[in-house]
Amino acid sequence: MNLKFIKCDKCPLMLIYGYYLVKYWLILMVFVQCGLIGMLKNVVICLFYFTICYQFRRDAQKITGMGTLYLTTKSQI
Repeated sequence: MNLKFIKCDKCPLMLIYGYYLVKYWLILMVFVQCGLIGMLKNVVICLFYFTICYQFRRDAQKITGMGTLYLTTKSQI
């Protein structure tokens, strides 16, 4: 197993240990930690963008709803 393919910027110390101590459990531990950190980072970013997009969409629906309501009431007058 080669550690060059594992790209992780959050645990370089673990990667250095993995280069010098060639043990499978250590490589597995590095991979699991990098994977978990990357996964958590992606989840946090996705939740952040989702809340922002949801808020904007809700506000846009309110604005367009008010606009259509205004147009329908103006056309009825």
